[in-house]
Parts: sequence; structure tokens; C-alpha cells
Amino acid sequence: MSRLDEIKARAEQVHWTSTSIEQAMARMASSAADVPWLLSTVECLTDLCGEFRKREERLNAEVERLRGWIDRSERQEARARRAEAEVARLTAERDALAAQVARVESLAGQWERLAEVAINPDSREWLQACAATLRECLAGWPKMSAVLAGFEADTSGREE
Repeated sequence: MSRLDEIKARAEQVHWTSTSIEQAMARMASSAADVPWLLSTVECLTDLCGEFRKREERLNAEVERLRGWIDRSERQEARARRAEAEVARLTAERDALAAQVARVESLAGQWERLAEVAINPDSREWLQACAATLRECLAGWPKMSAVLAGFEADTSGREE
């Protein structure tokens, strides 16, 4: 049971107790017509019960307001956990892509070195063409890597 539920339960108990007191005071008031001091005591208790009712209503409204605030906070925390999980997934995907790019860059370098020592001119041209194609494909990687790093560094909290 949450703290708010405890407060609400206590307020309900006090409500029933105050209702019983009001009923008892009503009975006392009808029989206290002949005893002035008892009548003034009943009137005082009636005023106190009325003040209690007002406070009880304010407390119940505050409990409901706080319950709504807690519900909103819990939803925001759940969204934050989902966002963190998505960031972790995308970071892992980006890192895997970076590893693949590094392997392709290494392969392009190997082919360029092979082209330098190739005896057959056809093989040399083919290796050079393959290495050039790989380098061309990799040319966009630095820009894409910078964009992806920018997303990781963005802590503005914007929701898209």
C-alpha cells in the first residue's frame, strides 16, 4: 500500500468517525434543549466537525492531485527507460557499423598494396578499381559518423 493510499484510508476512517460524532451530537442537541451549557458544547462540536469536513475535502483533493502527479511521473520514467534502451540499441548498431567500415577500409588498403606489387597489369587494374570503389563507398562514412555522434551528444531532451 502506498503512502497516499494509507492517507486516504485514514481519511476514510476519520470520515466515518466524524459522521458518528455528528449523529451523536444531533441526538444530544435534541435532548440538550434544557441544558444551555450542553447545547453550546454541541454547537461548538458541530462547528469543529464542519471545519474538519472542509479540511478533509482539501486533503482528499491534495491526495488525488499527488496521485495524478505520481502517475505522470511514472509514465515519464517509463518513457525515459524506453528511450535509454533505444539509445543503447542504436549505439550498439552504430558501433557494429563502424567496425564493418573499419574492416572495409582495411580491405581497401590491402587491395591497394596488392595492386602495387601485382605483376599482371590486368590484376593490377582490377585491384586498383576495386580499392577505388571501396574508397568511394567509404567517402560518406566520416560525414555519417559525425552525424551519428551528434545524435549521441544531443541532450536537449527533445521528443520527436
